[in-house]
Amino acid sequence: MTTNKKPADKRRDQREVHWPGSDGLVWSAKQGKGFFSAPRTISLVATLIRLLSPRLDPSRVYIDLWSRNFDEGIVDVVHEQDMAAACGYMQGTRSVRTWRERVDALVKLGFIRIAPSGTRSHGHILLLHPDRVVATLRQKPGTSIPQSWLSLYDNRLRETGASPGVPFEDGAA
Repeated sequence: MTTNKKPADKRRDQREVHWPGSDGLVWSAKQGKGFFSAPRTISLVATLIRLLSPRLDPSRVYIDLWSRNFDEGIVDVVHEQDMAAACGYMQGTRSVRTWRERVDALVKLGFIRIAPSGTRSHGHILLLHPDRVVATLRQKPGTSIPQSWLSLYDNRLRETGASPGVPFEDGAA
């Protein structure tokens, strides 16, 4: 039996399969002030990611994932090679491994979560609300966010009328 669900409803259903009750964990254009199709702080968040993970610099992967989000906070990983190439990793057999390393770094930093699809470990990606991740990182012992970055970020929140994020209850960012 086929259903006539809208694509957005199908993506929400799929997200709920992997992350039940995750509606409040993802960013949505319908819920925020000071946003367009991505948070207006996205460039600053990408800079923070680069600062917190300078050896790998997963910021390009993060921006690419946001560009693939249709507002439900989930990205389906269908063609890893294409996603790797979109982020600049086009060199032979290492490209997918390099892309996965950056995805794993984003998981470790707390900006995304992943779920498998079949035999692929990186099958679906949940984009967590970046302002909530930043709020959680601010409270996380041992995380060194430069004061100059925090000042820029707080100013941008005020400029756009956005509220600072609420830290995740479990402290996992």
